[in-house]
Amino acid sequence: MKVFDISMTLTRAQNDGEFTNLAKVQSEIRSWLEDLDFTVEFEDTTDFDDTYNEKIKDILWDYISDKDLEEIDERIRNEVL
Repeated sequence: MKVFDISMTLTRAQNDGEFTNLAKVQSEIRSWLEDLDFTVEFEDTTDFDDTYNEKIKDILWDYISDKDLEEIDERIRNEVL
């Protein structure tokens, strides 16, 4: 059996929210590759995502007020992730 270890960076010019959910993107990729008889495993990036978001909040906290956090969190999740 041949094993491929592939790292991917995906970008999309259109930001319509359709593929902002990582689980949905993984499901689409998994489905496509399994149709080609590949077995697919994804690394769990949940901890990284949570840590990244918390670090962003900590940095921004120096520049914003408490009332802005919810809107900033929503924009980060919709536009960055």
